[in-house]
Amino acid sequence: MYGRILGIHWAPKVLASCAVIMMVSVMVLGHVPKIAFLAITTTTLLTALSMIMTFRGATMWRWRRIRRAGNTPIVFGQYGSHNGLGLTWDGAGMHAWVEVSPGPPLALTTVSSGGHISQNPISLERLAKKMRQRDIVCDSIRLVTHAYRTALPVTHPASAAVSDAIGPVPVHPCGRTFAVITVSTIGALAAIRARARDGGIRATTWEAASRVRVELEAQGFTAKGLTEKALRALGSEQAAQVAPALEHIHNASLGDTASAKVFNVVARAGSWSARSQHLARQIPAHRVYENLAIVRESAGTLRAGYTASFVSRSDRIVRSLKGAGLRTASGQQVSVLAQTMPMAAVPAPAIPLHSIADADSPVAYPGGAGMYLGSSADLGRCFLRVDPGSGHTLWLLGSQSFAHHMVLRMTLAATPISIQLRADDPNRRGWEEFVRLVNSPLLTLGAANNAGIVVCAAEDLARFAETEATVIACTDQLAGQPEFSIVETGGNLVCTTGHNQVSVPWSMTAEERRYIPAIVSAAPATA
Repeated sequence: MYGRILGIHWAPKVLASCAVIMMVSVMVLGHVPKIAFLAITTTTLLTALSMIMTFRGATMWRWRRIRRAGNTPIVFGQYGSHNGLGLTWDGAGMHAWVEVSPGPPLALTTVSSGGHISQNPISLERLAKKMRQRDIVCDSIRLVTHAYRTALPVTHPASAAVSDAIGPVPVHPCGRTFAVITVSTIGALAAIRARARDGGIRATTWEAASRVRVELEAQGFTAKGLTEKALRALGSEQAAQVAPALEHIHNASLGDTASAKVFNVVARAGSWSARSQHLARQIPAHRVYENLAIVRESAGTLRAGYTASFVSRSDRIVRSLKGAGLRTASGQQVSVLAQTMPMAAVPAPAIPLHSIADADSPVAYPGGAGMYLGSSADLGRCFLRVDPGSGHTLWLLGSQSFAHHMVLRMTLAATPISIQLRADDPNRRGWEEFVRLVNSPLLTLGAANNAGIVVCAAEDLARFAETEATVIACTDQLAGQPEFSIVETGGNLVCTTGHNQVSVPWSMTAEERRYIPAIVSAAPATA
């Protein structure tokens, strides 16, 4: 077991090495004058300790290198693929990205007043068993989450109204989660040589990622490897958020006053807990990039570490980060952020490592919770994840104002929404006004090639039966009970997804009312 004195980890091998050094010094330098003997012994001991004892996840010798390289400009790797799986090469190892989503389509998530989350987290202990797969030894398996409260700028009025309606919550409303499998040339040399004819390290990484995908599916999640095209798109999407900040590298942050800053942090030793992580997720940042890593220490022990990058225009976020048990990754701002970037080729940062088996350790929930439905005294806050391109139909049964409100709450996500109605549809004018009021580039009226979600009238549902889009069918009456639906009834919203059902009071904030055409038109004119 490790002992901890003054923030330094003292392993048995460290103490044994110190004892050997002292014994050798006594035997070899016994005839040297006492002052010289003490000076030589002390120098030798300090030099040895700087190379073998660890402080905050790294030896003193490594900290010296980190101070030089941890904040150097980012270097980009190379993209590639094998059997349809996208890969990135950083010069020392190959990385594969597998997207993880909740198992059931249109999943419901509730967050109780005490912070309990109904969604199952990804099991680190089970995932850690895939660090060694027969002859393949993975360098690391990381759970990376790209999260946000709203895809639009924080200054966008409609998105701000919906975000404010949600309030602080210990889950990410929107986002994507990935399992990143890393295979290094040194750590898996034998396995790479054995597969030299099939592709070498590419085939080795593909095989390791395939087994991780199977394990995630066995845990009840949906797992799908990213293609090279999808990997490039993910990298470009993130670069659009952080590229300006990477042009201004500082010891405690990235960026300047002219652009959004990126604050890169690690978990403090005494704050390695799900509670601290829940507090961190309630911090109002524009983007959050989380990295929960399983790594192998030099002694072969598997440990876990947590880092996060918060994108915000305000320096006041620093105080909130400290209150959540996080500390600045001084001198490692670039390397911490790079761990969440597909195309980055930067060495891993030195971070505090902890036992994977800790009962209260940080966890990764796949993806975002989804659109906010409402809250109740017994259930807490309820969310419905509306995945784009699912091929399923979600029925909205109720008034037009109800349908407008539900679609408004879907506009936080980065998914383009296309409202497709016939020219003679009696509700078309109301939807036209709704699109005008919301004024979002992700919300359009008419056909759109890139729409992952399509809104239509119930009688037009057959037109979209063969598409892969998620269809939102609106109606005020329906016979039978569809598999996925939200029903407005008696002032409540009843959401049904398969065998799961929740009921919450239907309410909207004063800010949200400004985007509902029927409410806006009924409001008295002001002088």
